[in-house]
Amino acid sequence: MKLCKLLVAVVCHLFQVSRGLENFIGVSLYDYFGAGNTAVQYIDHHDQVLRGVSLSFDAHYNNRTFSIRVDPLLDDRSVIIGTIGVALDVTDRKASEESMTYLAAHDPLTDLANYRTLLASFDTELQRSDRTGRPFSALLLDVDGLKDINDHHGHVIGSKALCRLASVLKRTCRSIDTVARYGGDEFAVLLVETDEAAARRVAQRLRDGLAGDKENPQITASLGIAVYPRDGYTVENLLASADRMLYRNKMRLTLQKQIDVIQNRPYDLICPPGAKRRRSPRIPLDVSVVVRGESANNQPFHEETFTTSVSAHGALLMLAAQVTLGQVVYVRNSQTNNEQPARVARFGDPYGGIAQVGVEFCQPATELWLVDVPWNHLRSSSQ
Repeated sequence: MKLCKLLVAVVCHLFQVSRGLENFIGVSLYDYFGAGNTAVQYIDHHDQVLRGVSLSFDAHYNNRTFSIRVDPLLDDRSVIIGTIGVALDVTDRKASEESMTYLAAHDPLTDLANYRTLLASFDTELQRSDRTGRPFSALLLDVDGLKDINDHHGHVIGSKALCRLASVLKRTCRSIDTVARYGGDEFAVLLVETDEAAARRVAQRLRDGLAGDKENPQITASLGIAVYPRDGYTVENLLASADRMLYRNKMRLTLQKQIDVIQNRPYDLICPPGAKRRRSPRIPLDVSVVVRGESANNQPFHEETFTTSVSAHGALLMLAAQVTLGQVVYVRNSQTNNEQPARVARFGDPYGGIAQVGVEFCQPATELWLVDVPWNHLRSSSQ
């Protein structure tokens, strides 16, 4: 750290009362220093000091930063005759402070904003949306199969996969949006003044960006979208809503992999003769459905979701609404609008606010699924 005296403008104002500045040095102070001289930036500061005000400020010279204190210079009669000050070189300290401030707001691995910054951005956008009446959207992303990447390629490659996704996010999103690492393998994007249709376009660009990444291993991500105020009025509700959609999409990805494995297998391998089976065989099938009924607290619900497996007599589907065993719900195929009543037969432990629920139709409903499966052929001979 360097300590030096700052004597700018003392001479120029030394006899300010008795004679003019131009008479004293022959030119204006700005002309005296020249336009390229950094001292010109601080002329007004010293002018204030000559009026009796002590000032502290930062100044920059030769790529260095100085913390400056300037006070009035008094004679024996306490009359201001100039200014006097000191400057302390604080370049290294400022750089350290800026670095700590940046690290406190960013993720060290991906260089994206961190969770704290994300929450602050949410608060700002909530206030702005309430003033303008314009919606905004939140995206949550989760790297698919990161554990498998770590297990098969090592954690260094896994960390690099996170950085690759972060790079795609930076290229895709606007500078006014907040892109953050939400958790271990989860990322969040706050899309300012963006409705659902625009958010879906951003999500598709993200998928395209990942598909265009030619590095190995190939990475994909499941996404969830939430829109304010439709999906919640608080940060917690919005993130929870986006997380539910993300979880559903991840379940759909897992289901599609199961379907790909068995789609070419003959039916007798899926359900071999003589095996103990249900009233009708169950096959993995992703069908968009709408489920309506009353929740466990007697509140009506109407939920868009999907099945994970189906049969002629029932289905397994994902449901956020809380239901009870034995209650009747109505399941409608979103494509055909065919609706069937069903009873809740079982449900699994909820994860992320969603549970896998098994329903049994009140009567066989093979036409609900629109798939070419010989249900009668596949039924157990005991039926």
